[in-house]
Amino acid sequence: AILEKAQNDSAILRQKTETELSMSAKQAMASLKQQITTLISNKIASDMTSVAFKDKEFVHELMMKVIEKWNVDSNMDINVIMNDKEKEDFEKYLLAKYKNLLDNNLTLVTNDNQKDGFVIQPKDGSYKVTFSEKVFEEFFNAYLKEYSKKLLFS
Repeated sequence: AILEKAQNDSAILRQKTETELSMSAKQAMASLKQQITTLISNKIASDMTSVAFKDKEFVHELMMKVIEKWNVDSNMDINVIMNDKEKEDFEKYLLAKYKNLLDNNLTLVTNDNQKDGFVIQPKDGSYKVTFSEKVFEEFFNAYLKEYSKKLLFS
């Protein structure tokens, strides 16, 4: 009876151990897949946004698309907040292509706290939309994680 009980206890312990090991292996595999997906998507998003935000023409066109859409839909006075260097570059761009906006309801504002990117907001300051390399990286990263996961592990 003692031997039979010991064998029974041993079988139960073995089954619990095998179940625990199997569950741990599945958790480790899921964690590894998540880490690989995160590493790849972070790298892709970082590279994409870094290249895009170094292209001043792209950034200026992006700003203009937002400003034009905002202007058409609401016809409100708009502030674009950026650092001194970006203001100087964007002002030259506007003078060459969109001077009418500077003459009307668009104001370029500098802010030393605005290290990179730009902020577009109504002059009344009721809300703002922020564009920066980091914001875009986070935006793209959310989409890339799911796509990378499907691509890598489906």
